[in-house]
Amino acid sequence: KTIRERTVDNPEFAKDVAISQDLSEINNALGICRQSISSGTQIVDDLLYLILDEIYFLTGIKLSLKELMQIGERIFNLKRVFNNKCGITKKDDQLPPRLKFPLEKGRLKGKVLTIDLMLDEYYKFRGWNDSGIPKDDKLAELEIINY
Repeated sequence: KTIRERTVDNPEFAKDVAISQDLSEINNALGICRQSISSGTQIVDDLLYLILDEIYFLTGIKLSLKELMQIGERIFNLKRVFNNKCGITKKDDQLPPRLKFPLEKGRLKGKVLTIDLMLDEYYKFRGWNDSGIPKDDKLAELEIINY
């Protein structure tokens, strides 16, 4: 599907959102401009391999692309665990108020975007329970212990 066919009310969009969030965590951890990476393009793939090379040249640590993405996923899930401990749950996973009104123009003119269809798929893809809390097996997979 094209990016125009992917919208927040499409459950398939959940995977794209999660991957984009993990990429953002990699950016943040490495101090890279947030505009340099977004999911789904050849440029992103090239940049990720460049990042892997730079990590190797700077540290001597050879990571695979899968390992790099898992680092981003680990950071995102660790933040979620912290937020869960602060009381954040599914009720807080909402679109900003400005997106709760009908869109005024474009392909989706007149449509009110919701995340209801996507949220369950997003939690499933993330390995979280129905309340938006990472499951123990997901945390173990990411080596997040003593949380």
